[in-house]
Order: sequence, then structure tokens, then C-alpha cells
Amino acid sequence: MFQIRRGIFETNSSSSHSISIKKEGHTYTKEEIMKGIYVNEQGGWSIWDFQIEFGRSPFEPLTTFSGKIRFALASYASDPSTIEKICDIFSKYTEGCWLNLHDVEVDNDDEDEVSWYGKNGIRGYIDHQSIGVLKNFLKKHNVTLEEFLTNSKYIVWIDGDEYQIKELLFSSGLIDKNDFEETDISESDEDLEWEEYKREFTEKEDEEA
Repeated sequence: MFQIRRGIFETNSSSSHSISIKKEGHTYTKEEIMKGIYVNEQGGWSIWDFQIEFGRSPFEPLTTFSGKIRFALASYASDPSTIEKICDIFSKYTEGCWLNLHDVEVDNDDEDEVSWYGKNGIRGYIDHQSIGVLKNFLKKHNVTLEEFLTNSKYIVWIDGDEYQIKELLFSSGLIDKNDFEETDISESDEDLEWEEYKREFTEKEDEEA
């Protein structure tokens, strides 16, 4: 027997990355800023491609300046102007250190595709279900990229929808939901496209009714 339902939307696809906002936060101290940042003698922090690849695993809460810098680089990998802004923010808060992205390459065999502000941007990967999560969060909550990167109240969760480790941490009480303003901000470009499709579909059905 087949069951056909009109006006019902279902999907087994959901964002694996999300952002939470804590009720209390602070601008990172100098010591907190430098956590996880390893600079060379010239003051450069080398970012490698595997450090800006965020898929469905491993589970990782990004709570530091350096972690969120990596996520922002991946999120805006194809946007050279925003990559430059991220580099400027990094230099500002690390007192003159700089991001060495020359080692992050799209294709080692193609000189035309070297990442540093090349035609394809830098190499960065965000799971397809979560593309746009950061961009949409900043727009929706009127938060600047600098505020997001430098304030401890914003946390990025790297998770997979088949694992849902973040939800297990909250439901088990290991992390108190009362410490957060919002715990699951995960609207991706895919979600926005889906919402637009649903709106257009519903309007069409209303016209036909």
C-alpha cells in the first residue's frame, strides 16, 4: 500500500555543525588568544589544509580563538576578501603575528591554483549540510566576525547528525543548558534553500486550493 501525503515535508538531512551562545562571555585574554597557536621565528602561524577541514567527525567543540579562526577560514575559503579580514583580526589580537596560508594549497601540481588569494581561494572544507552556518549566524544575530572570533560566549560544535554527541552532553547534564542563551543555531544554506522551497510549495498549493 502506498501513502501519499500532500503538504508534508520530510528530510533525513540536518546540519552537523552548530553554534551556541553562552549567557556569559568575555573577550579572550592575551593568554587565551595564544592557546593552540604556534608561531615560527618570523611570527607566522602555519595553517595546513587538514586543520581547516570540518566534516561530520571527529566531534570537536571550538571554544578558543584559534579554533574559531580555523572554522572561519574554512567557512569563507572561497571568499578572499573575508579571508583577508580574518588575517587582519588574527594579527590585531596576536599583536602582529600573521597567518601563513601559503602552505594550504588546492592542487600542488597546478601553480595557477595555489591558495594564497588565488582564483579558488584557500583550501577549506565544511560539511555540505553545514555550508553557510557561520555566515547565516552572523547575519541573523547581527554579530561581527571580530566579535564572534574574540568572545568566549560563542561556541562552534563540530558534530555529525548520526552521532549527536552535543545533544548527549546536554541531555546527560554534563553541560548545563541553563548556561546558554541558545544551544543550537545551525541554519545552513541548505536549510535556507529548503525553507524557501517549502514556502514556494505551500504558496502554490494555496493558489490551487
